Amino acid sequence: MAVAIREQPTLARLTLDREFREAASCLRPGRVLEIGAGQRHHHRAQLPAGSPYFSLNLVSSEKPSLVGDAAALPVQDGSVDTIIILEVLEHVPNPLQVIAECHRALVPGGTMIGSTRFICTQHGAPSDFTRFTEEGLALVCGCFADCWIEKLGNRLHTVLDILGENMKILRIMNRTLQHIRLAPSTCYSGLLVVAVK
Repeated sequence: MAVAIREQPTLARLTLDREFREAASCLRPGRVLEIGAGQRHHHRAQLPAGSPYFSLNLVSSEKPSLVGDAAALPVQDGSVDTIIILEVLEHVPNPLQVIAECHRALVPGGTMIGSTRFICTQHGAPSDFTRFTEEGLALVCGCFADCWIEKLGNRLHTVLDILGENMKILRIMNRTLQHIRLAPSTCYSGLLVVAVK
C-alpha cells in the first residue's frame, strides 16, 4: 500500500495533464519536439496521429532521441511544428534564451505548449531556479505572435500538494479532488502556455 500511495500523482500533475490534453487536441499533424521528456513520453498519446516525435534531454541516461541543451536546440531554424516544454522553464538558468530557441526552431504558425510551476515546494531535476507569475510568463513569451496563458489549480490544490509532499497519504484522494474547480485566483500551482509563432 505504501508504494501505491507514493506513486499517486499530485493535484498539480493531474491538472496539468488534463489541460495539456485539451491544448493538444487542437494541434495539427507535424514534427513534435518534447524538451525534457527523457524516458517519460506519456504526452505522446495526445498528439495528432502520424506526427514524428522526438524527445530532447540534457542527459543521455534518460534515453532521449536527442541529447542537448534547451538553450541551444540541436535542430534547424523552422524545422519543428510543435514544441512541448512541460515543467522545464523553472529548471533552466536562462528561460528567456530557451523560449527564444523554441521560437527559432518552430515553423511559421508552429505551436509551443509549455508549463511551469508557481506555488510549490523547491524541487530538483536537476536544479530549481525560477517561479513565473502569469505576467512574467507572458513577458518571456513576448516573441510569439499569439500567446494564451491559463492558471492551473487553485488554493485547495496548492495547499494539498504542499501538505502531500510530507504526508503522501493525502494523495489518495487526488484523482477525485482534481475535479473541484474554484474560481481562478492569485494562488495557483502553475501555468500552462500555448504560444503560436
